[in-house]
Amino acid sequence: MRYIARSMSASQRERHVVVGRVQGVGFRPFVYRLAREHALSGYVLNAPEGVVIEVQGPPERLARFATDLIDTLPPLAMIVEHSCESVPFCPDDDGGEFAIRKSTAGVGHHVLVSPDMATCPDCLADMADPANRRHRYPFTNCTNCGPRYTITQSLPYDRHATSMACFPLCEACRAEYEDPLDRRFHAQPNACPVCGPRLWLTDRHGKTLAEGAKAMARAAKALRGGKILALKGLGGFHLAADAANHAAVAELRRRKKRPAKPLAVMTADLEMLSRLAHVSPDEAALLTGRERPIVLVTMKPGTGLSPDISPDTDQLGAMLPYTPLHHVLLAALREAQPDGEDALAALVMTSGNLSSEPISLGNREALSRLGSLADFFLLHDRAAWCACCTRKAARRDSSSCAGPGGSRLPPYFCRPKVPAFLESARNSRTRCASPRVTKPS
Repeated sequence: MRYIARSMSASQRERHVVVGRVQGVGFRPFVYRLAREHALSGYVLNAPEGVVIEVQGPPERLARFATDLIDTLPPLAMIVEHSCESVPFCPDDDGGEFAIRKSTAGVGHHVLVSPDMATCPDCLADMADPANRRHRYPFTNCTNCGPRYTITQSLPYDRHATSMACFPLCEACRAEYEDPLDRRFHAQPNACPVCGPRLWLTDRHGKTLAEGAKAMARAAKALRGGKILALKGLGGFHLAADAANHAAVAELRRRKKRPAKPLAVMTADLEMLSRLAHVSPDEAALLTGRERPIVLVTMKPGTGLSPDISPDTDQLGAMLPYTPLHHVLLAALREAQPDGEDALAALVMTSGNLSSEPISLGNREALSRLGSLADFFLLHDRAAWCACCTRKAARRDSSSCAGPGGSRLPPYFCRPKVPAFLESARNSRTRCASPRVTKPS
């Protein structure tokens, strides 16, 4: 993608190297638009040392660009280190183009991959619109949300280095990917029902029962009927059961060999959770944030939740949907109940494993290991590439990250924070509350 800058006089050239969470967060498209806004020529690319930017133009425009580069970051971006130096002026580039260049490979990397982020409001709006081509598509995403860490196989972060490499973009998705004004500009996981991952439902023997929307509807009906569902998530499998069905929750405990430890519950939205528990403003802010952690809230009496969810305590580990698949499944769960929207749309969600065993990651592994735990399997064909062992992946998917009243619990490898603690460690080593910036001489 290129932009032609206006002709300039007395131009200079600067080279920026940015280190941090700057791959997989729309950073290169952000730089491209910023250069266009300031009428600068040059390029941006992903490299082992970080994101490399060379810009050329009048000094006053270069200064404004450098300021905006730090002050107007994309929502998911984080700069840990930023250096800027003067480099030789390029006459051939004066008044020329600004381009997003192909990433360069090398040994070692100094960038941080973004954690998987909860579905953004814009993508939820796409999914809720019956006229939109992504209506209820369970793999909808953009540069502001969706999978990052769990689909990344190697760096630099480009589509061919993720599990989306085997899903070539259709014409419509390609147009979004190449449009600088589109929020899916260079969104590597971009997909739609035409070209993206597909969903299907099987029995415990792997026999396909339904595909697409029909698979989701049958899964929801099975859950309402007291069955246990193995659900493929971002970094592995969950086991799900209707949180209002006491027999289903008790059976899940028996099969999983988890007799007493509290189980987490996912509700369709904050309004639904407020029917079940007291939710303070601070807790609500955590629950609805981009990270979507599990938050401990105080249950209300007589809500209809199974008493086996949190035995001997009034504390409930609650979370809201953080993937499009969760949103669609919970919507189908509402529709599977005769009472419609008045029905309790809440699911027990626990890691897809026997207690103390690693979480299941792939479809064949899950069918082999979870056949005695689940009645049905909701599968898809987007692979998860986890850069940590499966035991840590299990922690990432199931751990609580916030305590009563919104208090923070000691962090470890939990889903919304991987690989954020690597960032925290880096920040503590460099002791930089704000980015380290080296000005050009």
